[in-house]
Amino acid sequence: MPWGGKRPEEGVGSAVEGQKVPRALPSLLGLAVRRVRPKVLLRQARWDAGGRKGWRVTLLLGSVLALDGADKGAIGAVAPQLKHAFALSNTEIGLLASAFAVVAGIGALPAGMLADRVRRTSLLGSSVLLWSVAMAVSGAAVSFAMLAAARLFLGVVTATEGPVQASLAGDMFPQRTRGRVLGLIEGGELVGNGAGFAIAGLMVAVWSWRGLFWVFALAGLAVAVSFWRLPEPERGGSQEPFAPDKPAQADPVARAVYRKKIKPAEATVLDDAASLGVGQAILHVLRIRTYVLIVVASSLGYLFFAGLRTFAVVFLASWYRVGSGPADELVLLIGVGALVGVVGGGRTGDWLIRRTRLTGRILVGGWGYVLAAVALLPALLTRSFPLALPLLMLGALGLAAPNPPLDAARLDIVQPELWGRAAAVRTVARTAAEAAGPLLFGFMADHLAASHAAALDRTFLFMLVSLLANGAILLVASRSYLTDVASVQHSTAVQRSSDSSAPTAL
Repeated sequence: MPWGGKRPEEGVGSAVEGQKVPRALPSLLGLAVRRVRPKVLLRQARWDAGGRKGWRVTLLLGSVLALDGADKGAIGAVAPQLKHAFALSNTEIGLLASAFAVVAGIGALPAGMLADRVRRTSLLGSSVLLWSVAMAVSGAAVSFAMLAAARLFLGVVTATEGPVQASLAGDMFPQRTRGRVLGLIEGGELVGNGAGFAIAGLMVAVWSWRGLFWVFALAGLAVAVSFWRLPEPERGGSQEPFAPDKPAQADPVARAVYRKKIKPAEATVLDDAASLGVGQAILHVLRIRTYVLIVVASSLGYLFFAGLRTFAVVFLASWYRVGSGPADELVLLIGVGALVGVVGGGRTGDWLIRRTRLTGRILVGGWGYVLAAVALLPALLTRSFPLALPLLMLGALGLAAPNPPLDAARLDIVQPELWGRAAAVRTVARTAAEAAGPLLFGFMADHLAASHAAALDRTFLFMLVSLLANGAILLVASRSYLTDVASVQHSTAVQRSSDSSAPTAL
């Protein structure tokens, strides 16, 4: 059943390769942390997660994303070392960042089926264990081929995490709070990205890039053990059809759908979703118009983010003429903007729904992508670091904000019995986009211009078009969202009625 909880009470620069990089940035960050009162934010986060039990699950699900994000972030941070060790090109660095996609793409659909059938906590724990083994082998690689082969199996977590996270989050948290809870969970990926950059720099300085992968392997083992000890929640425990005699307890969207008498889409109404096979479930999901549009838009966003994440350090160091060390710190600072976006995006979507903007989750996604494009455009046109930094942070905020509300919206428009398999469809699309991102950005940077810095800049500018396209796609999705919510409400009511009228065995 969903959990609930009580609401808590409410510089000077140094010249580095031609640019002035503020030495006071760490102090400013420390001041900001003190001013925002971390203890208050922590209590708020625990309330958002539904109390102590919900907070534990939120932390564990966020830890899986943090591991995956740390590895992806570290690849960009140690790209210079890997280039030197194995004489790699930008395209080959992109391949290393994308190799996981092969296993993830193949395994996502079986993982989605298992997420709807078996104990999900054990499934995710086992996948994290396999990820740790692959990470340890990566650290022992003696050739590019061995490293690339080992990284193929990192896709085990990517294939499993999406379906299991969607299914667990849907069962553990009620509809009205899922946006902000998913914001906390998905914030783990960005924390992992930042930790990956930071740990990579430290490990390269005191040891080597190999030690970095071994540290990640040990962290993954600890997370796997924690999942094996986590109890399995009841399936469908938080998804109740609208009850006219208890309107105050209903989700605001479900209540509005009932009162406005919005008709469901007949093609997506099911009376026994649990009995569908994998192929039938996929075909059903592809009939849900809003779901398909959300998956397309979010996948394009992940494509851009994956390319940006992989080449951020190289781009900052070359385009703005700062050293690789300061570039690492700047990436972390830009990541703060993304973290604010991912946590704030989920909360904003839920807040808009409470304020009767029923398509608020979709709107946050669309406007977030538009904001990212508008902010990044001038940042990419200037070579002045002081001017570009706040724009890059704002662009990162806009790029990260859509994911939690869109993921919550996906749960709103699919029956609980299909959450795992539906999330698998999205995982396949996201994985393909994340794999294509580094490869596409690397290929374009290798061929667009003679100047390496200019080539990356032109690549980022060209790909801004995809973010603007996302805004238009999600505008269209907002028009069919309530109809698809009505289909789920009608299907759930039919299923519960059928279950209650079925004869019981003596």
